[in-house]
Amino acid sequence: MNSMKFPPFLKKGDTIGIVATARKVSPKEITAALTAIESQGYKTVLAQNIYTEDHQFSGTDSMRANGVNEMLNNPTVKALWCARGGYGSVRLIDKIDWHAFDKTPKWLCGFSDVTALHAHLQSMGIASIHCEMMLGFEKNTV
Repeated sequence: MNSMKFPPFLKKGDTIGIVATARKVSPKEITAALTAIESQGYKTVLAQNIYTEDHQFSGTDSMRANGVNEMLNNPTVKALWCARGGYGSVRLIDKIDWHAFDKTPKWLCGFSDVTALHAHLQSMGIASIHCEMMLGFEKNTV
């Protein structure tokens, strides 16, 4: 097996793209996460579909995939952090520009149904981060 590719480690001032690959999310649900990330010295940018609604999803499959691809093709974005899970990420497998991940690896962060995307990256030999979703920050604040 080939060795695992690791995206460049993040440093203060880097930009993290916030993507919604599955269920819809509201501004209130991710404000705590955005505040925490920015307080650590990182910048954030939201995918265009982040607050879009299509039934239970954060936009149609195409809109959610376009949100991921938008961040992949943005040279200032160094990581993609998923807003929330639920169901829907697996439906994007054939719509994501995996060549962009391979050409310029970026960290993909999240868990739940995002694990399908982690598995795909693993099969490509690209490391990713299985971690708390943006939504989890709101639930874990006192």
